[in-house]
Parts: sequence; structure tokens; C-alpha cells
Amino acid sequence: WQLPWIFHEISLLILVFIWEWIEGFRRAHQMPDHRGAAGRGSFALMVVLISAGPAGIVAGLLCLKRSFNWKQPAAVALSIYAILGGIFAMHAWDIIPDFSTFLGWTLLVVGVTMLGSQVYTIFAGLPKWTSAWLWNAHILLPIGVFAVAGWSEWLVVCTLALSLATWVGGILQLRRGMRVFGALDLVLSFCIALLILQEGMLDPIMLLLMLGALAIELGIVAWLGTRYDLQLAQD
Repeated sequence: WQLPWIFHEISLLILVFIWEWIEGFRRAHQMPDHRGAAGRGSFALMVVLISAGPAGIVAGLLCLKRSFNWKQPAAVALSIYAILGGIFAMHAWDIIPDFSTFLGWTLLVVGVTMLGSQVYTIFAGLPKWTSAWLWNAHILLPIGVFAVAGWSEWLVVCTLALSLATWVGGILQLRRGMRVFGALDLVLSFCIALLILQEGMLDPIMLLLMLGALAIELGIVAWLGTRYDLQLAQD
């Protein structure tokens, strides 16, 4: 079965490189984009679905590159999942000893990167990109924290960090939906904290850390709310 498997993967890699050559040819000749964000992201995800890893990773990376070229936040967000899907499929090769730990830390690093990208685009004034990173951060960061730390207080801290970034972004970019999203994150963090308290898993030091994170978030949100009160009243 190994020979057909390798032949299939090599065939996919050839198709991916042909796809990249077509993309490069069209850009070199200043031709319009004929795929769009949905088509570009869908192509990478379709390769991932039938790939054993390498072709999916390459397709995701090339999709990421071309999506930045065409300034398509949605395609960039989808390409992140394509890359992660390709990494997940590499488990079949059995070349990484403790693959579950490796995948968990990879998800955590990518999730933190998504949150950092969301914060950067908020202060850089790039609202379209903020939305893409916001959704990726809300999906990947909690999954990464759960994969590494399990059901623990770090999930509360993670949710508070997402709430703070989203709420501040909603204030600075005058987007009511993001402010509501940030408030919902705050409610979710309280729900997770209550569940942890019921199970008796709360450490005093972690309780202090959670309360400190909550105090910082509410302080920043209150300060920004009073500073931009006139703009928020018109929103």
C-alpha cells in the first residue's frame, strides 16, 4: 500500500505546484484574480482532505502566500486551517514520537499568534483583517490551551484575553458587534470559572491570576469607554 500512497501524494504535490505556477503567471501578467478568497481557500482545503500531509501543508502555505498577495483576509484565515490540517495528517507517517503533544503545542502557538495578529490589526487600523484573526483566535487559542493544559484555569485566562482584545477592538474601531462579542467572552469566562470551582480544581495562585486578568480587562474597557464616549454614543 505504500507505493500507491506515495504516488498519490506526489501527484497532489505536482497539482499544487501547477496551481501555484498559474497563480504566478496571472500576477506576472497583471491579470485579474479569477479564484477569489473562497475559491483559493477551498482549493487548499480540498487538497488537505485527500492528502497524507506534505501536499496539504504546501497547499496551505502557497494559499497563505497568494492570499496575502491579493489581500484576502478570508483566504488567509482558511489557509491557516489548511496548514494545520496538513500537519494533523502527518500523524500517519509516524515520524514524530509524541505527536499529540507536538500538535497541542502547535495549536497553542498558532492560537497565540492569531491573538497577537488580531491586536496588531486593531491598532494598525485594519478592520477587515481584524475580523479574520478574531475568528481564528477564538477557535484555535481555546483548543490549543485545552490540548496543552486540559480543563484548567488557563481556559479562563485565555477567554479573558480574547474578551479584552475583542472588546478593545470594538471600542477603537467603533464596531458594536465586536463589543458584544467581547462581553459574551467575559460571560463565558465566568461560566468556565464556575465549573472549575464546582470541581474543586482552583488553585489560589491561579485564582489571583484570574482576578488580576479580570481587573485589568475591566479597567482598560472602562477607561477606553470614558475616553471614546462621544464616538460610542454615535455608533
